Amino acid sequence: MRSFIGWVGGKSHLKNQIISLIPGDCERYIEVCGGAGWVLFGKGKIKGQMEVFNDIDSDLINLYKQIKYNCSALQKEVDWIQSRELFSQYRYEIEQQIELTDIQRAARYLYLIKCSFGSNRYSFATAPKTIDNIVSELPKYKERLKSVIVENRDFEDLIKTYDRESALFYVDPPYVASERYYNRNYSKFNKDDHIRLNAVLKGIKGRFILSYNDCDFIRDLYKGYNIKCVSRQNLLPATAENRAEFKEVIITNFVMN
Repeated sequence: MRSFIGWVGGKSHLKNQIISLIPGDCERYIEVCGGAGWVLFGKGKIKGQMEVFNDIDSDLINLYKQIKYNCSALQKEVDWIQSRELFSQYRYEIEQQIELTDIQRAARYLYLIKCSFGSNRYSFATAPKTIDNIVSELPKYKERLKSVIVENRDFEDLIKTYDRESALFYVDPPYVASERYYNRNYSKFNKDDHIRLNAVLKGIKGRFILSYNDCDFIRDLYKGYNIKCVSRQNLLPATAENRAEFKEVIITNFVMN
């Protein structure tokens, strides 16, 4: 199952590798920085396994909750016409936190993601895009989310709450030195947060899978853990530092298959 949205740092390209690493005996699967949910939607539901989906972006989590609890109302609320004027209006309403119902906010947020350049909510996409096909598919995501616990919490609080020996945490934080490309909440993620995440993961009883960009800072921070290097085509705006091939690492506190 694919995600219904694009997302900066989305794991469409890595999801199969990450899913293959999830231990078969984990009784709790917790996605800490959920974003587009490529891994959650791709892994499928396992009978008896608790699933938790979390993100610090309250607008994103509101969208997931409205799909889960009010899918029909959300479908009726979403505008299907790609319009620069409508895009600008919705962006203003979201950014200025204009008083809206949860359904209205979710519909506007979904519209911004689907009608933006690079799914970043900030720039209107000039290429034609359709949103009606996504809207018609929302019921299948409602069904998938039916038994998923949806959270909107800081990663440290979330991990401490759900940590057990039988837990598996998948963590996909903003990549180092790329934080500015992320949406509002994650753009504030800084070096201290990367260090704080490392400290939290060091103390857990359960297991974790962590995805990051391959850089000296992360390799030093997670020295002693299992690190696997992978690469893909770079999806961020090209700079001298961002060449065509983008190297990433998958890090675990258990032996990878």
